[in-house]
Amino acid sequence: MQKKPQPPTLKAQIKLHKPDNPIRPVINNINTPTYKITKHLIEIINRHIHLSNHYNVKNSTTLAHDLTKLQINENHRIMTCDMKDICQYTNTRNTNNHKINAYKGKQ
Repeated sequence: MQKKPQPPTLKAQIKLHKPDNPIRPVINNINTPTYKITKHLIEIINRHIHLSNHYNVKNSTTLAHDLTKLQINENHRIMTCDMKDICQYTNTRNTNNHKINAYKGKQ
């Protein structure tokens, strides 16, 4: 149980490299009432269900190392996924300038 539970915080990451600078919402749940119980449930589930992490990437260094050992033949295909299909974005044109300035550390 959290000693001082708080609501989740919402921050925005502006994608400066994309047209119209969409915003990626980032939610921090660390101090929320459900954080510790969720973490505990994940530990219980992981003890009983062993899922292969074959397709997970730990970090870019590990990915680069793994790719150098990859053997590709003519039957292989490359697939990429873009998070825009999973997350909804808010366009900065429709966003209040005060909120954008607050994100950038200005008042």
